[in-house]
Amino acid sequence: MFKHILVATDGSPLGRRAAETAATLAKKFDSAIVLVTIVGQGDVPENMVRMLKAEHLVEGHKADQVSLEVLSRAPGPAVRTDSRAAEAAEVHQKMAEIILAEATRQLKDAGIKNFDSKIESGKPADVILELAKQNDSDLIVVGSRGFGDLKSLILGSVSHKVLQTAECPCLIIK
Repeated sequence: MFKHILVATDGSPLGRRAAETAATLAKKFDSAIVLVTIVGQGDVPENMVRMLKAEHLVEGHKADQVSLEVLSRAPGPAVRTDSRAAEAAEVHQKMAEIILAEATRQLKDAGIKNFDSKIESGKPADVILELAKQNDSDLIVVGSRGFGDLKSLILGSVSHKVLQTAECPCLIIK
């Protein structure tokens, strides 16, 4: 029934449940999974930067080309390309890597072998919808709310847009 499942996670409890649910469905229907997390944008609280530096997860160096490329693709108004902005981009990238590693471990622990994982940047709903098209997804699985801004009382803004716009069925985990 579902041969290509796209699951998006932001590392939130509902994002982790989305990955778990996608794994259950993939086993039942012998589906391939594309697992995605989207790099956050904008400033990062200084205490998060200090914590990641203390754990040696970010370097705390001046802007490098990768950080500037991530910033240049960020949606919205022009972004700073000073060292603080580059540091924020590095933190967002590292957090995406941590989230994806945890979700990948979830899938492996569930016995899923046929999956691909991606880190993308951009507006989360738009990225999810575009990946669903690119991968001929028959199902999109997302959490009803994650760590993003809460713009809706019932569904998060990302899951709401995905549900309203997707060309394939969506499973919203709550």
